[in-house]
Amino acid sequence: DARNSLRIHPDVVEIVEQFQINAATRDITVECLGFDATVSETPVQDFDQHVLNKPKVKVTGVKKLFKGK
Repeated sequence: DARNSLRIHPDVVEIVEQFQINAATRDITVECLGFDATVSETPVQDFDQHVLNKPKVKVTGVKKLFKGK
């Protein structure tokens, strides 16, 4: 049950999916709740932001990096 989770790392989702596949061969029913809303496309950046409290950096163009040149 992932309904109370903010984010789940893709590796964890993969482990749960593998368990779900193997469970079917043993007549075990697995119900996954809330996983769709918790998978992050940018797990490293999310970790930095939420755990290390680093600000989210957004670069929109190379010109901003080289002002004055």
